[in-house]
Amino acid sequence: MKDIFANMFNEQALLIPDAEVTGKTRVSSMVGFAGRISGFLCLHLDRRVACNLASGLLGMELAELDDTVRDAVGEIVNMLAGGLKNHLSHNEEAFKISIPSVIVGEGISTYAPADAENMMFGVDAGKYRFKVQLVVEQ
Repeated sequence: MKDIFANMFNEQALLIPDAEVTGKTRVSSMVGFAGRISGFLCLHLDRRVACNLASGLLGMELAELDDTVRDAVGEIVNMLAGGLKNHLSHNEEAFKISIPSVIVGEGISTYAPADAENMMFGVDAGKYRFKVQLVVEQ
């Protein structure tokens, strides 16, 4: 995550407690993975942050939660999952990654199996503040 935000957004990404990320989740972008390690990685964003991330990624002003913004936040979670895969795959591929899914709506939430490790982190990267959820099957 630090590399992506430094290189693509010129921002330093810091992990913070998820409770410090305010605003309602209106957009969740998710990638599942399966193999030696299985689970999913999800970004939880409010609409403004989703538009800001897409604007920063594409270098154009985006203010509406349209297809362009949805595609951009899907690509960001895909890049993060790819970075996780590279980090965990030393000599052997740790997992395969699904295509990204983006869910938009009011009152959305994700659930993990009771026996999975469910980690939620806050991210503060300048004007970008959001939550990252990593669920790994035990």
